[in-house]
Amino acid sequence: MKYLSPSDAFSLLKEVYPALVREYKFFLDERGIPACEVLPTDDCETKVFHYDSASDYPRPESYMEDVELAEDEKDAVFRNVGSACESGWDFSSRWFENPFDMHSIRTTDILPVDLNTLMGLNAKLLSEFSIIVGYSIRSFFVVEYLVGTQCNI
Repeated sequence: MKYLSPSDAFSLLKEVYPALVREYKFFLDERGIPACEVLPTDDCETKVFHYDSASDYPRPESYMEDVELAEDEKDAVFRNVGSACESGWDFSSRWFENPFDMHSIRTTDILPVDLNTLMGLNAKLLSEFSIIVGYSIRSFFVVEYLVGTQCNI
């Protein structure tokens, strides 16, 4: 196994840093909800995260199953099933109100602790990477955001 030299590691980090920022910003903008909208807090600056696919159609690999499941609530069911798939836990009862009833899927209504914890870790790492690649001011804002996220978790 070959390890990167410090200068190669720095070059790699500098190269991938913009993609890391874009990915984090995607979750902030597309999967983040102001904490004050869903938690008993006045904190509207930080966000909590959930899975929320924009899918409004059945999965191609499970088309018939999804259509049969959806019945009258097609858009909501397709969105919740797509969101469960986005999570990587698509075959888990964690997304159901009733673990024995697939009609009770409510993925978009759940604030997964694991997702929110990982987003906090990502904020911490992004802050550290910002300093390493020379964006110290960005690091300050990420750390400030991280503190609010940790309090909400």
